[in-house]
Amino acid sequence: MRVEHTPTRARRVRGTVAAALGALLVATGVLVPATSASAMVQVPNGPADEGTPGGTATAIVQNKSAGTGTWTITAPPNTTITAAQSVPAPGLGLFTCTPTSGGQQAACGTSTWGIDNQVAITVTIDPASPLGTFSGSSRIDPFEAAAPYSITVVAPPAPAAPTITAPPAGDESIATQPTITGTKVAGAADTTGTTLAATIDGEPLCTVDPATTPDWSCTPTEQLAVGQHTVSATQTDRFGQVSPAATSTFTVLAPAGLSVTQAGATQLYAGFPAIRTVTLANTGEGEARGVLLTADTGGLQVPVCEVDGATIDCAGLAAGVDLGTIAPGDRHVLRLMVAARSGTVPASAFTVTARASSTTAAVSPVESGSTLRTIAPGAPVITAPGNRTSTTDRAPEVRGRGVIPNAVVTVRQGETVVCTATATRATSFACTPERAFALGAVALTATQTYGGVESARASTAFTVTVATPAPPGGAGGLPGTGGGSTGGSGGVGGGTAPTAPSTPGSLSTGAGSGSGAGQGGGSGDTGGSTGPSSPPSTAPPAPGESAGNGNGNGTGGAGAGSGGTDDGPLAMDLRFGTQRIVPGTAADMRGTLGPNASGATVAITFEARITTGMVYRNVNVEVDDSPLDCTVATSSFSCMIPLDPGQQADVDVRVYADPVNAPDTAVQQISLASNRASQSNAMTVTTAVAKGETEASQLADQITTFNATEFPGAMVPLLAMLLFALAATVVGRRATSGPAAAATASPTGSGPSDPSRASSPTAAPTGPSAAPTGPSAAPSGPTAAPNGPSGPATDPSRPTTDPPSGSNR
Repeated sequence: MRVEHTPTRARRVRGTVAAALGALLVATGVLVPATSASAMVQVPNGPADEGTPGGTATAIVQNKSAGTGTWTITAPPNTTITAAQSVPAPGLGLFTCTPTSGGQQAACGTSTWGIDNQVAITVTIDPASPLGTFSGSSRIDPFEAAAPYSITVVAPPAPAAPTITAPPAGDESIATQPTITGTKVAGAADTTGTTLAATIDGEPLCTVDPATTPDWSCTPTEQLAVGQHTVSATQTDRFGQVSPAATSTFTVLAPAGLSVTQAGATQLYAGFPAIRTVTLANTGEGEARGVLLTADTGGLQVPVCEVDGATIDCAGLAAGVDLGTIAPGDRHVLRLMVAARSGTVPASAFTVTARASSTTAAVSPVESGSTLRTIAPGAPVITAPGNRTSTTDRAPEVRGRGVIPNAVVTVRQGETVVCTATATRATSFACTPERAFALGAVALTATQTYGGVESARASTAFTVTVATPAPPGGAGGLPGTGGGSTGGSGGVGGGTAPTAPSTPGSLSTGAGSGSGAGQGGGSGDTGGSTGPSSPPSTAPPAPGESAGNGNGNGTGGAGAGSGGTDDGPLAMDLRFGTQRIVPGTAADMRGTLGPNASGATVAITFEARITTGMVYRNVNVEVDDSPLDCTVATSSFSCMIPLDPGQQADVDVRVYADPVNAPDTAVQQISLASNRASQSNAMTVTTAVAKGETEASQLADQITTFNATEFPGAMVPLLAMLLFALAATVVGRRATSGPAAAATASPTGSGPSDPSRASSPTAAPTGPSAAPTGPSAAPSGPTAAPNGPSGPATDPSRPTTDPPSGSNR
């Protein structure tokens, strides 16, 4: 029982009260000795007597003497008293002790104390405290001497495993030296701090010393290989206790390689759509994951967008199109239809930018930019009426090509609009003047307008003449070759075939097959006629008539002959000017394609491919003196050629023989493809390559393959030399054979024989004076001299003094 004592109440009668109190205490059995009888003791408190650094421990002390005094408790080393409270017990009052001196002591106060009062002392152990048992003391002054009490500092449990926050378990990335991060126990090295040790794939990675912050990180010093890797980390406290290991497994991926390229139109017509393609490819060894593709068209309108053929919302291009994962070697194609707004002035620039990113690309993002510029439409090409031509049509249809589909073509005479037309999808146009032109010279211009922008002007000039009536078919024309006469001006087509001398009473057939290729473009059929027998005629045939199976290759007048169109294969007449090509030099293959006899405008594709070692230097194609564009590669070329009815293309192809790699023979595969399938044609041209030849042999080849049609003026001296040689032959024969009768050829090259004349130049000589059998021998084809009943008689007894047959061209 606690008894409080107040000395001021009986200061004057101390002795009396003390004696009385002593008698009372004896009577009640409570003895308060006048001096200390026993020491303070510690009551066992089980595990509470123990604590860890930074933790707490509780010790209980009990007094064994009664009396009046001051109770003071002292803390053990490395501890601080945080609380001291009496332990409740029957018959004992409660009291509280107050920590003083920063917790180094606790004052329970001055009072009259009975025996067996217990005080529970709670101390906080210094975090840096060593392990062991440490003692404090408790005393009641003056009657109970100080007695020790103790607590035990024990090691804390081993630290928990640290954490690994990056890379997270299961992570996949292309980083070959990723930063490894995590957390551990924070604190100074002499308190709660721990030392972290990390390994990767079992090899030491790093050591992290104790720190006041829990975060830790380290980076591999060498690049990690592609594949799976495992990081492990432990932490050790200052007492040497090691935590369990923390692990994290991640994968290093092979990097992807993003490539963004653009292709398509770089020039735009205002309002006319053009196509741009953006190709996104993965050129790396690994997958491209999380691919995002964005596009900015720089202000161009984008009405249609497609990815790999599937339509997408063009409005989403700015935010990006999620393409997911692209495997190595795969690609995606973004197709954009772009257009400049109608009215955009030429030379306006627009930049189309495409950008792609990926979480697994070695370089990300990557982008591609391309600048597109607007241009004015080109001047159209007027194909009819042709330049420097004439026509009797006072309101001829104006036709042309080279225009933008749906462009408006305006044809003017001066500044007066003659007619307008909307271009077709075939990029051609046609319109008929609303009023007739005056006779004489006419100059027209044509422009095309698209998207509010007008092109430059194309021009043509022609003459309107008065139509003159055509002579009847078969009339007119100069004498034909080989006994036939020139066909007339179309109409029936062939020349009139009169009856030939025949036996009285029999019928005869005159087969006058003339070519009536007049302006109507027709080739006349055989104009045979069956007439009654008649006596032999001594008069020469009239102009335009045939005296038998002649070939009349004359030019007829205006008119349409029978069979005016031909849908057969388009003719190709191509040849080199040399028999062999010397390596290191070039040779020209010239000729024509056509004419177009189909009666309709056609578009043909002229293509060729040549043996490796030969090179196409350039290809020139002209139609009516208008050059056309061709695409020329090293060993191939391609030309798009529009041909109106009757038109042909002039071709000049320059072929170069590589001085080192030229083959022995150059082979060209040449083809014509037409929108009219029946006109398609093909041919193979084989030319020898003269390896090791000299310049002299090359010159000889050029002389022997001289093309007189390309240089007609050069025929004059050649013909003069032939005539001199012929004259010398005639003089020589006369000198050896005596005088000969004069030879007079009929106007048409054939006719009845005359005793006073030598044999006809078109009759084949016989006997010793027969025509030569070499290059100047009489032709045996359509121009061969006629024989049989219609040919003049030949007297074999008379020498021939005229030139050989077939030389009258």
